[in-house]
Amino acid sequence: MKKYFNILILSLAVVSLSSCLKDDKEIIKPGVSPAVIEFQSPSPISSPSGSIFATYNKSYGLDAATVTYDVVVNYTGSEDAPNDIPITIGINPTAVADYNTEQHTTLEPMQNAPSLFTLPTSVTIPKGQRMAKITLTFKPQSFDLSKTYGLALRLTSSTVPSSGNFGTIILAINAKNPYDGLYKQTAGYIQRYISGVPTTIAADNLNGLLKFNPDIAATTINSNTIQLSGLRWGDGGTGSASSSGVAGIDNLRLTVDPATNLVTMSALGNTTLKNVVGAVNKYDPATKTFTLNFDWNPTGNKREIRDWVITYNGVR
Repeated sequence: MKKYFNILILSLAVVSLSSCLKDDKEIIKPGVSPAVIEFQSPSPISSPSGSIFATYNKSYGLDAATVTYDVVVNYTGSEDAPNDIPITIGINPTAVADYNTEQHTTLEPMQNAPSLFTLPTSVTIPKGQRMAKITLTFKPQSFDLSKTYGLALRLTSSTVPSSGNFGTIILAINAKNPYDGLYKQTAGYIQRYISGVPTTIAADNLNGLLKFNPDIAATTINSNTIQLSGLRWGDGGTGSASSSGVAGIDNLRLTVDPATNLVTMSALGNTTLKNVVGAVNKYDPATKTFTLNFDWNPTGNKREIRDWVITYNGVR
């Protein structure tokens, strides 16, 4: 009896496995999913995986009063559109607030400032084609440079359903001041102190040159302030890039006086950070170069960056 029982169990397992494999095959069979309309990713996605809405960053300089930006709408059917597909384009009124809550961000809903953009209200994917283009217009010279705007675009159609993942997308849009970009480190060094005494590279290998480290990103805060990110410790005398991040200067900022091109250093993460008195802190607009000298923690384990030269190396 035990022998027949085992045979029966094995037979049931084989049948069950075959059924599962058949079901899996049917689930992934091409063409089973219904056709939808969706936004094509307009640029590399900036939102984290699994976020409530896909978000894409776009920054504009202040040299043009108006700029245009194209977004593509796709039809995902296995074949071209069988008929014209009229699509309504609108604003998802709660998407930016929902995204801010989920991701702890502070995007400003752009629908609250309708004079800053123009959005077409409709577009049609023609019969026999798979996509259509939407052209948006923005006015970056009218942007508040202290804000990043969130424009939540939504697609609807009476004939084809919208994608659950890409039926709404958010464009995170801001204007860039003249100092925004990536900067190459061409000179300068970092010096650390313990109890007021400068350390040596032999005893503290976080001292050293900065020119071997990667580019610094400068992000617009307002019309004449940028925030630097990507700064690392010195090379420890190795002549190669440091692998450690600099501590104690989160939200490192440079504020340029446009009348004199003199620079004031500060940091939200450490209020002791300041210019070194009597040292050079300036911007050269002809070469797009900053020369900087600053320190922090002056009464404790002081840290200072001296004769740091960073030169514009491209758009961020």
